[in-house]
Amino acid sequence: MAGRGGKSADDKAWDHFVDWCLKRRLAPLPANAWSIAAYLRHLDSIYTPVEIAKNLKSISRMHALKSRHRPDRDPMVARAMQLIEVRANSQNSAPTLFNDEDFLSDAPPPPPKAHQKMNVEPEPAPKVQRLSSNPRLVQRRNLKP
Repeated sequence: MAGRGGKSADDKAWDHFVDWCLKRRLAPLPANAWSIAAYLRHLDSIYTPVEIAKNLKSISRMHALKSRHRPDRDPMVARAMQLIEVRANSQNSAPTLFNDEDFLSDAPPPPPKAHQKMNVEPEPAPKVQRLSSNPRLVQRRNLKP
């Protein structure tokens, strides 16, 4: 329940999800399972798995009230939640493809390193076939019925 003059945690979680969806031009209700899984992955960098599960419950509760759709029962959403929990429980987090600090940084990329010039001969240009100005006539075959 909401406190005096304030919103409940469920309302705040739902409002955050709606804002997140609208910024990405996604429908918050009924939400696609992929959208919810992506949102959970977004929360993974901010909250603990327990808090993420609470947010998922509030999103599911709102869907149950307004659309009878239960996103928490979708296999994709359940798998995303499972991976978040596994990642939080593992001592060594799984290697990532990109370093989040570098990938999400607004700073310009560093200039490329100067490479030593190598003595490499350029490849010869491929031979180009030109069309003849006098095309050959092709006979029609007599096809047997």
